[in-house]
Amino acid sequence: MGWFEHHREHKAEQAHEEWAEQVAHRRQLAELAHGWTGDPVPLDVGIVAKKGERSHLVLAQRVAHRAQTAARALNGATQGVSFHIAQGREWLYVKVIGFDHDDHLPWTAIPVGNRQKVSGFGYPTEQSTDVRFRLELALASYSGTREQFAASIDAQVTEAVAAEPR
Repeated sequence: MGWFEHHREHKAEQAHEEWAEQVAHRRQLAELAHGWTGDPVPLDVGIVAKKGERSHLVLAQRVAHRAQTAARALNGATQGVSFHIAQGREWLYVKVIGFDHDDHLPWTAIPVGNRQKVSGFGYPTEQSTDVRFRLELALASYSGTREQFAASIDAQVTEAVAAEPR
């Protein structure tokens, strides 16, 4: 086998490994979307959880991409009361209109019905997929659309499996 054939084979193996990792990750997200109800709120994040309240995500790093807010910890309550950004920022689920995830930065804006000014928070780039997924999952759980959300993740798994490199 010549160098070019070896190189082409190596690239094909790499592409298949990357594809397999993406499929495995999407399957993991689908599993979470169907049945995960959050984790106990850690004691060291500065948030006092109410009885039965669980965390959808905790970010331990302090990140600020815009002056509006600096994210340290995010707590999604499975009971749908609110979620918090440490250092005083809180959004009530009932007021959240949705999420606007920035296409280029690890940043999510959160428009709410009772505020004119939109604020949001940043997070580490390598955690973007997980943060965005868990935000959407928490809101779907609260709003009663979790089944549809899980079905959309299942569709992404099916799409990814069908895109297996040859």
